Amino acid sequence: MILPNGRPRCLQSTLKFDDEYSQPPRSAARVTWLTAERSSRNLSRGSPVLRSALHVMPLFTLALTLAACGVAEPQVASPTMPATAPQAALTQTPPSQVIATPVLVTAMPFPTAVASSSGSETVTITESSPVPTARPIPPDLGTELSKIFEKGSSERKEIALTFDAGADRGNGEAILDRLAEYEVVASFGVTGQWAEANPDLIQRMVAEGHTVFNHTWSHQSWTGRSTSADPEDPSTWEPLSSEERLAELTKTEEAIRAIASYDMRPYWRPAYGDYDADALADAAEVGYTATVMWSCESFAWKGWTAEQIVPYCTTNMAPGDIILLHVGAQGADYDALPGLIEGLRGQGFTFVTIEQILQP
Repeated sequence: MILPNGRPRCLQSTLKFDDEYSQPPRSAARVTWLTAERSSRNLSRGSPVLRSALHVMPLFTLALTLAACGVAEPQVASPTMPATAPQAALTQTPPSQVIATPVLVTAMPFPTAVASSSGSETVTITESSPVPTARPIPPDLGTELSKIFEKGSSERKEIALTFDAGADRGNGEAILDRLAEYEVVASFGVTGQWAEANPDLIQRMVAEGHTVFNHTWSHQSWTGRSTSADPEDPSTWEPLSSEERLAELTKTEEAIRAIASYDMRPYWRPAYGDYDADALADAAEVGYTATVMWSCESFAWKGWTAEQIVPYCTTNMAPGDIILLHVGAQGADYDALPGLIEGLRGQGFTFVTIEQILQP
């Protein structure tokens, strides 16, 4: 029997009740059995012979009903007839097990909740942002003066490439491309002025797992040594005041936070590498307790070529060394980068950020 909704009556009771024709709580076979049983009782009031014959009618009727529904007696395999695989019953998937197909969003990226494998934590990300990764915990220096680091002390066979950015946009984008090509992370000491001029590169540095540290706002010498008429004569130096120094750090910090929601503390590098005790105390006062210096310099700013830089910064290198490079277009640091990476990797060194290399 075919119902108005197009379903065979024998299948109706196995489906979820989703319309007015899906309401009987009994199976179709059970209803047919009861109808035949009722008819046999009425007819059995006749002769004993008829009564005996009619007792088998319900069984006969039930067999016909089951056959109509596709239910037959099981087949037994024989040497000439392979066993027929049982057919799965036609059922409707419960609503709780239905997986909805997500709608493809091509406009603005919407936040997406991603549950962890343990199910105990949910992180919200967007299609345009990388999955956040945990940054190493800064060392607890517990000192009133910012501590100077020329290299790491863990003895792990690690090297930190650091790039100062304060002049022009230079090779910034090309350097990031090359680091990505070699799957190398590095650290960038940026001035606030450079960051405001190149916010896209700041965002990319953070997104690609590099460390960004404070290189002051305007790259003025805090002690006045490197910008004086005679760097060897302290009487000609004109140092910045404490207020000016603090402003150089905090203004850069605010710019980076606005651009990339990134906190650079406690890492900073003084302009020209100039510092004294007062400078270290001022830096520590606003949270910059780690002064990042270097153990090897490329001297590209002096005009060294890649052929000079590579052997100089790959020979006699030690675990924890920090290499100073620059982003500026006039230097050859970008050209030297493949030789540095391949040469140091060939010696078994891995490349890490400043945050990692200063871990104990």
